[in-house]
Amino acid sequence: KVHGLPLIRVGWGLARPARVDAARAILDATTVHNSTLSDQVGLFALRKLDALERRAHDIAVAGWRVLGPWYREHGIEVVEPAGGLVSFPRVPRSLAADGDEFRARLLAAGVGVTPGRFFGAPEHVRIGHGIPPAELTEALARIARTIAEAPAPRR
Repeated sequence: KVHGLPLIRVGWGLARPARVDAARAILDATTVHNSTLSDQVGLFALRKLDALERRAHDIAVAGWRVLGPWYREHGIEVVEPAGGLVSFPRVPRSLAADGDEFRARLLAAGVGVTPGRFFGAPEHVRIGHGIPPAELTEALARIARTIAEAPAPRR
């Protein structure tokens, strides 16, 4: 996914034989047939992996150049990601009781985030920064307005 090919899954093909056998057993039990096209696209992508990695790195860096300073400006606790296109900021208790409540407020402003409960961290949300910087800037402006207008959280 980080390389810009979210529907192509080839990781099982790079794994150890025991892991591949386990994946195939699950796939056989849950899938009517494999997509030959997906396999071929995945093979082509693996041949271009260096270029895809550079592209993903450039996208991640550009997004973090927008998002990192925004977090600091708004006093939001987050660990800078070592790579990738997402971060998991802690939702300040002054804004919402948890990630679900904060997500609901952001959805009303037209911004989607993923509640941290899906990742075992209900007090966090997952925010992606793999979109073009102008779109990320607009989304962050909407989040900032939501923060500024936030009523006291339900307890």
